[in-house]
Amino acid sequence: MTHTPKSALTPAFFTILFILPIIAIHAVDLDGGINLRNATAIEKTESGGDAELDQLDSAALWFDASSASGEGRILSLSGQGSYEYADDRTYLFNIDHLKASAWMPGAIGNNAVLELDAGRFLFADPSAFIVKHVADGLRFRMLKPGMSFELSGAYTGLILNPKSDIRMTGPDRADENDEDNTFFGPRRAVAGATLSFPNAGRYENVSVYAYGQFDLREGDDDIEIDTQYLGISTTKLHGSSLYGDFFFNAEFGQIRNPVEDTRNIAGFLLGMGLRWYREDLKSSRLAFRVLAAPPDYATDMIEGVKVASVGYLPVSETDLAVCVTPGLSALGMVEVRYSLRPFADSGNAMAARFCPELSARGFFRTWTVGVTWIETDPDSDSFYLGTELEANLAWRVLSDFGVGLDGAIFLPGGAADSSMDSLWSCGINVSVSL
Repeated sequence: MTHTPKSALTPAFFTILFILPIIAIHAVDLDGGINLRNATAIEKTESGGDAELDQLDSAALWFDASSASGEGRILSLSGQGSYEYADDRTYLFNIDHLKASAWMPGAIGNNAVLELDAGRFLFADPSAFIVKHVADGLRFRMLKPGMSFELSGAYTGLILNPKSDIRMTGPDRADENDEDNTFFGPRRAVAGATLSFPNAGRYENVSVYAYGQFDLREGDDDIEIDTQYLGISTTKLHGSSLYGDFFFNAEFGQIRNPVEDTRNIAGFLLGMGLRWYREDLKSSRLAFRVLAAPPDYATDMIEGVKVASVGYLPVSETDLAVCVTPGLSALGMVEVRYSLRPFADSGNAMAARFCPELSARGFFRTWTVGVTWIETDPDSDSFYLGTELEANLAWRVLSDFGVGLDGAIFLPGGAADSSMDSLWSCGINVSVSL
């Protein structure tokens, strides 16, 4: 497979375009380092299968350069490149991010700030359930007292295939398993607009947003899908330490099949939760959330127009569990997490950073249909699918040395096939910053 020089030169183009003005105008503050990480896990992720060893070693080199003017304006350039070794891949070099930014107070009014970002960085909507993925593009943000407005656009087709979680169609998933012939991930363009109101009355924040995703796949025989999303998210403070979160994303789209007429699709995702913080109680954190989406089904909502529900199909895949990978179609999930720092008051900085966490997730289907991520009993009318329990320990032993332990088990039940056995994972992470 051949690749055009344009894709290889894109990061260098951003580097040259933005770092030269920073160096030329003002003195530059430079910082950088290297992060080393080892992740080792023993896991059983297939029913009836054997436990397997999963190994990942990485080294990431990062830098941050910034320059400030007397008017409070800041120009900056940051980037990170990494090398990875895994048990199924001997090497992988990647540009994790490369972003040029400008922070310009007074550029569009005395009480406003203009912020511009360009390059490769994380694009995410307020709910993080439409898109949350690194991509190459631009972001414009205007900030005023009581309001902010953001426009962004990105392209995902220059992300290395092993690093891409943009998997919306069958061809996307087929490419994921064909790394030998598919160098880059799926080619999609994403554009979004968000209007936010911080401190809106009794709400900490209210955001309304619109996003669109456009399939740029060029194969004549491939199924293509374009999707559009409208959403609202809110955060409300109850008392002094309890936050309530809510979001609702509505999805619309068009599926273009080379052997069929274009088909319209619709779906939605609802999420709500509570977050409780008490620094005076050993830095306790308690979180609860619920997610719900409809199932896939075909219907004729408008006479003469074919419309189908896709449940909910985001642009980027979302990790909701450790041992299983639930899809959002027909998904109902309830999650509880609790963490604390038991030695927060000890006066010992090393001990104070010791942070265990426990979590439990219950998975359901919102209609008595089969789901793709777990085998179900076709004769069962139960909505319950199973529970995952997880214990995690994060400990920043020193400022530049950290250790993490994680163990999880998924217990199938209810509508899950009776022959399915438990799935589990146990792993350790070690990180060093230099």
